[in-house]
Amino acid sequence: MRFSKSFSSSVALTLLVGNLALCHAQSTGVAAPASAPKPVLNRITGAAADASWEEEYAYSLGVTAYVHLFPWMYNALLRWRWATAGVPGMAMSSPVFTPNTLTHQRGLLDARYKDGGRPNSDTVYSGGWIDLSREPMIVQVPAFGPRYYSIELANFDADNFGYIGTRATGPQAGTYALIGPNWKGQLPRGVTAIETAQTNWVMALVRILVDGPEELETIRKLQDQISLMPLSAYLGQRSAAPSYVPQPPFNRQKDPLADWKNINRALAESPMPAREAQIAKMYAQLGIGAGLDLERMSPAVRQGLARAAKQGAMVVTSAPNYNVGRKMVNGWGMTPANWGRTAPDGDYLVRAAKSLGGFITHDPEENIYPATFIDDRGELLNDSLRYVLHFAPGAIPPAQAFWSTTLYGPDFNFVDNPINRFSIGDRSKGLKPDADGGLTIYLQKQAPGGDKDSNWLPAGGGNFHLVLRMYLPKPEALNGSWQPPAVQRVE
Repeated sequence: MRFSKSFSSSVALTLLVGNLALCHAQSTGVAAPASAPKPVLNRITGAAADASWEEEYAYSLGVTAYVHLFPWMYNALLRWRWATAGVPGMAMSSPVFTPNTLTHQRGLLDARYKDGGRPNSDTVYSGGWIDLSREPMIVQVPAFGPRYYSIELANFDADNFGYIGTRATGPQAGTYALIGPNWKGQLPRGVTAIETAQTNWVMALVRILVDGPEELETIRKLQDQISLMPLSAYLGQRSAAPSYVPQPPFNRQKDPLADWKNINRALAESPMPAREAQIAKMYAQLGIGAGLDLERMSPAVRQGLARAAKQGAMVVTSAPNYNVGRKMVNGWGMTPANWGRTAPDGDYLVRAAKSLGGFITHDPEENIYPATFIDDRGELLNDSLRYVLHFAPGAIPPAQAFWSTTLYGPDFNFVDNPINRFSIGDRSKGLKPDADGGLTIYLQKQAPGGDKDSNWLPAGGGNFHLVLRMYLPKPEALNGSWQPPAVQRVE
């Protein structure tokens, strides 16, 4: 496993204590004298019970486990909320997201949306939580022609496992199968299998490019032509899959182990991938895992896990603000090569950070997301100051599909502003290039005035940050030969 330096001390302690525990357990295998009383054994170490040691071990390993398993908790909470309350601030085709169906966003997002995840204002979304535990699900898409679209397919652990769309499968109509980790069978002719998922539950997130409100009617027709159905239904058979019944999450205010219980419930539906079996065994020592009862653990272990949940939450919620996992270039945290699939490399803190800060995130070949929280002086961006983002001639973000710069508040949502402008990019109406062919974007709370207003991206929310998206990035964006410019403070 590999974590960031800020988290390495916790991991080192966990591994150190775990190795000492193994040695201690092995040393107790020596036969005791017949006259010696039989000791009370510690279920973790096999040694004499030690409540203080158990609590610290549970705390140390628990922080590691919390970061590792954060996406299971986060996605389970989102699935429940979207299935019961929908998504406030979105005009949707259905008031709630019913699992195993696609729900379509019918208009572009604005500041009324408050569910975080740093959404974009370039595309409309469609999405669905999908259960692959019993049989594959069939996705049928129409021909999109030159219009960009993608269907990002992510495991419940927030890592991608496949794509359908302009880049991955082409602009033509097609029929595709989403297959879970345990299914064995034969697909019918004409159905193309996508790479097998690593978890039973997955998310399909559709993005379709919109150049303006006048296109929304055309987009809605395309959305309605995307179908999702079980393989049995595709074959004209009755599906035996039961309907999903949302279960309310355990309450953090009433139960200090609530986060762990939510994680265990999610793991029962979607166990950790097979490649992480040894890690799962380690967590099971603490009652963390599918089918395990945390209330049966010792008081010391429960106390350690309660502390670990608080510390783990602090680690995860602060990580996006430090651009964890990203190489810094001119104040921007660049998208690493494994950004969409971090778990195979053991980058669990990076995965947790991107899960909280972006829900699920693209593979770099689809889109890169440089992000910055600071100006050219290394100080946090704040709406009390004025800034410019200047792209020199010939250094406009290199994207084959489109690019945009989006401004977010500290809650990872759009910032409300008087002109309802949340991003600027190559399709922004009225955008004015510089006289030399470069481009200057003005970042400030008040309008800059005059002809600069066309290039104004309103700031707000106190501290704010930027995400620069490049869909279908060109090679120079992927190999680092193109670099984003620093955000310059204006006196």
